Amino acid sequence: MTTSAQIIDADAHFLEPPDWFQASFPALAEEIPPLSALDRVLSDIFGELLPPMFTGDPASVLPSGIASNLERITGYIEAGDMASLAKVLGELDHGTVGYVAEDRIRWADERGIDVQVLLPTLGIQPYISALRSGRRDLSFKALSAYNTWAAEQVAGHTDRLIPASLVDLADLPWALEEVSRMRALGSRVVQVKCEPAGDRSLAHPDFDPFWATVEDLGMSVMFHLQGGRPAYHLGWANTGGRQQDFFRTYLLETHRMAVWALSSLILAGVLERHPRLSFFCSEMGIAWVPGFCESLDCSIRNDLLKNRPGAEHDFDYGLPLLPSEYVQRQVRVTALTGLDDLQPTIDRAPEGVIVFSSDFPHREGSPDALDIFDDRLGDVDDATRDRFFGTSAAASLGLNP
Repeated sequence: MTTSAQIIDADAHFLEPPDWFQASFPALAEEIPPLSALDRVLSDIFGELLPPMFTGDPASVLPSGIASNLERITGYIEAGDMASLAKVLGELDHGTVGYVAEDRIRWADERGIDVQVLLPTLGIQPYISALRSGRRDLSFKALSAYNTWAAEQVAGHTDRLIPASLVDLADLPWALEEVSRMRALGSRVVQVKCEPAGDRSLAHPDFDPFWATVEDLGMSVMFHLQGGRPAYHLGWANTGGRQQDFFRTYLLETHRMAVWALSSLILAGVLERHPRLSFFCSEMGIAWVPGFCESLDCSIRNDLLKNRPGAEHDFDYGLPLLPSEYVQRQVRVTALTGLDDLQPTIDRAPEGVIVFSSDFPHREGSPDALDIFDDRLGDVDDATRDRFFGTSAAASLGLNP
């Protein structure tokens, strides 16, 4: 592969030891009831995406290969047999590469990856468990515990391994303190749930102090598949057949979370007021990006309405840039080897928006993502290749020399 860019993997993951929470935070672990083995499988596969109103057998929404091995999988979880679990789930047999900084750096060096942003896998489970048990107060403590654990794993190596900080904007004062604490520990990314917080849009003025703080700290906001749910009518779950069919459709709609969040933030002027605030959208695919930008731009032109006699216009946009220009300036969307072909999306999307990720060690990605995407880029020019593999993400993360 030919590129002069620093290779930035904008979406990779820890794969934490199964006892990370109990071993590191025993007192808090005593207060939060653990997820069942089945719920741990579901949270690993779907994160928070399993709808709370889903009333069917949760196992029925699992991929057939996992559903048929569910008894073995739950047994591996209960025994803490991560190697066997990784094999049957289709994850990589990672060993300590999943959570030991020196081992991950060696792995990255072998593949030519310079920097990885690391998000949780099992680390989200205590938070989910606290919410399901009705202990909202403990849910914030669970996120802080994970953030502390993640920062400790990569301490001294945050030039190569960037821990993503997890926050819940339902408690804004806590979120403000948490991002400041984690920035001091080397984090440059904060994962925000891609959905309204406390029945308020993310564009609500109440959240302006958060966006201002993140901007001032030089951090990027991550909207990730793992956090947030696309809205849907419960009737779509009643397929009269396999629940897997419904869930495949449901997962294909996850980019709608980003569409709602980004369009709300752009149209409300949040990106205009905070021009150094950057966003990453991960594991939501990339094919939606060109159409999203084109639709946003069309929505504010109103050419047809302006030419209609007697039409009244209440759609004053009032911002100096087109919506697509805010996307180009401040939004990055990660490609996924298991989902994205790159072309023709990169040609149609605003320049520099689509960026590289491996999703290692998850099944949707690949340890060979660098070579796979290099091949999929085809004969693009060097500047496009450099932007995809590193320069664009590096600028958003404040990593440029």
